[in-house]
Amino acid sequence: MEEVATESERFSFAQLREAFITAGQRAFERNDEIGEEDLLWGIRSLRQSMLADANRSNSTGFRAAPQIEVTA
Repeated sequence: MEEVATESERFSFAQLREAFITAGQRAFERNDEIGEEDLLWGIRSLRQSMLADANRSNSTGFRAAPQIEVTA
């Protein structure tokens, strides 16, 4: 579980909850209990999603509007 703690460092409670829910869904699909690998998978998939969102948004957290060329 040390790796789980390290991977989830600086996560908010809400982010930890989301990672745990994702891990639970994965375990449910296998009809099994949540294991360390499920937690790691949930944490990593959430982090990857957060990084993808950060790449699509500006510094205020909003997505940049598409650039429209105006011709007169």
